[in-house]
Parts: sequence; structure tokens; C-alpha cells
Amino acid sequence: MGGRKRKKVVKRVPKRLPTVFSCPECGGKAVRIDIDREAGTARVKCGRCKLEALIPISSIESAVDAYGKFIDDYYGGGKFIVQRKAAQTS
Repeated sequence: MGGRKRKKVVKRVPKRLPTVFSCPECGGKAVRIDIDREAGTARVKCGRCKLEALIPISSIESAVDAYGKFIDDYYGGGKFIVQRKAAQTS
């Protein structure tokens, strides 16, 4: 006689926070965030269009929080924006 058929165990993969974000200027998915916890700042930099900002953050905030502040700053006037894309000449 055969044994009882076992139900397969389905492992759930936990969702991870993103590390690369989309750029509001060029639309590419190339924004990386470097966090300096000692200085209390996050450098947000687009690898495609070279848009760069220095965002003040607290010690408990993560890259997602810094990106949210960057987006708010970008659409709100850009007082933390360090460098923008240079005008292209053809």
C-alpha cells in the first residue's frame, strides 16, 4: 500500500527594496543612491543624464526614503540639485 501523498511546501520569497530607480529628467532606470550616514547625506546620481543631488537624511532613513525626498525636491523647485544635464549640441 502506498503512503499518504504530501502537500508541497511553497516558499514565499520576501520582496526586496529597489536599489536602482527611474530618473525624472531622462526617464531611464539609472538612478543610484550612495548614503553617507556619518555626514547625514545621500548622493542621488543618474548614470545616464548625470543629474545629481545631495539630499539631507536622518540616520534611520534608507535609499527609498532618499529617493522620495529627491523626487519631491525635483518637482518642487530643486534646492538640493547639485548638477543638471548640460545642453546637448548637434
